[in-house]
Amino acid sequence: MPSFNTIEDAHRFMAEEAQKLRDRIGLVSEAQFAAMMEVSEYTTQVWRVKGTGPLFVKLGRSVFYRLQDIEAWMAQNLHSSTETTGPITSRDMVKEELDAMFAPIEGPLGKAA
Repeated sequence: MPSFNTIEDAHRFMAEEAQKLRDRIGLVSEAQFAAMMEVSEYTTQVWRVKGTGPLFVKLGRSVFYRLQDIEAWMAQNLHSSTETTGPITSRDMVKEELDAMFAPIEGPLGKAA
């Protein structure tokens, strides 16, 4: 066990060790998650209350997010345009590609050629 000159040194050591463990198991804090998403921590709290954000881990009063849950949440929220009302699926993506490939070609008079 390392020895410490001050209680602050002991706290700093414990915080660094805790961060190493979180990094190893893929946990990010609420502040880190908010920074990743470029939103406020308040926004992440609203997402949690509404159930619209990623799954989270609550340990005591602290909230953490697993990287795998953030990635899954992001994948569920893919959109192909701002006009879509909900997340797109692989089937939607294929349908859009097929529709674009087989769309009628407009002629000079504005009608399908």
